[in-house]
Amino acid sequence: KECDKLKIDYMASCFDKNSVDFLFNKLKLNYVKVGSGEITNFDLLKYIAKKINTIILSTGMSDFLEISKAINEIKRNSNNNKSRIIIMHCVSLYPTKENQLNLNTIKILQKKYDLEVGFSDHTLGYEASKIAFALGCRIIEKHLTLNKNSCGPDHKIALNPKQFLSFVERIKKTEIMMGNDK
Repeated sequence: KECDKLKIDYMASCFDKNSVDFLFNKLKLNYVKVGSGEITNFDLLKYIAKKINTIILSTGMSDFLEISKAINEIKRNSNNNKSRIIIMHCVSLYPTKENQLNLNTIKILQKKYDLEVGFSDHTLGYEASKIAFALGCRIIEKHLTLNKNSCGPDHKIALNPKQFLSFVERIKKTEIMMGNDK
């Protein structure tokens, strides 16, 4: 309800069939994120593909064979072949150091799969997302927290609301600086 009020698209990750049903039936979502740990959970991928139109597929800790198998599983089980698949370049380290990002993988994923590619940014700064945007990523994942001292692995790398606003402004500025093809 809060997202609707703020005109923000709500999205969630799902890790089991009950979660998929809740997101699809109760919340009427037509898109979900499949976390890196579920990329080889083919039963879940099949189930999602039959219900959800847009699947954001995180690729942390995956190789190209696993990514290909996941994409094929989704395409094979897609409801009327309508599934839109977005691959997220992801390094599953919290925080990810600059020398571990391998952002050139974004170009490889774009060319190899001919699908939209986004970026899961687990760095402490803003630069990686700005570069990913310049490489063509239009979906950027950046973690948000209300309290960096909360329990869990994400809070320490997450941005507080003020930092998140600055992050969004920097991405928008990058978009302006990129211009167009003319």
